[in-house]
Amino acid sequence: MKNVILAITMLFFGGSFTDAEESNHTLYGVWQEATEPTFVKIGTGGDFETIFQRVEGRKVVSYGTLDSIGESILNVNNLYSNEKYNLTYKFSPSGNTVVITKPNSDKAWVFFRVGQ
Repeated sequence: MKNVILAITMLFFGGSFTDAEESNHTLYGVWQEATEPTFVKIGTGGDFETIFQRVEGRKVVSYGTLDSIGESILNVNNLYSNEKYNLTYKFSPSGNTVVITKPNSDKAWVFFRVGQ
C-alpha cells in the first residue's frame, strides 16, 4: 500500500522524486500536510541536533530528534511517545514537496514546504 501511495503521488506531481543526497534538498523548514491541518517544523536545536515538532490543529502531537542514517532514511527519536523508528522520505524535483512514510504503517504523508 505504501508503494501505491508513493507511485500515485509521483504521477500526480509529474516527475520522479529524488534522493536528498543527489539533489541537496533539505528537510529543514516548515511543512504543511496536503490533506490535513498538520504542520511539521524541522530545524536545529541545542547540541547541534536536528529536531522536529509535528502539530495537528493547535496541538503538539509529536516532537523529538532526527538522524539521517542513509539515503532518504531518518532515524526518529520521538520524545513525545518515547519511541524510536525509521522513516523513509523522497523529495519532488523542486524540493518543495516531500513524501514521508508514517511510523509503523503502510501509509505516508505528503508535505508542502510553507516556510524556512
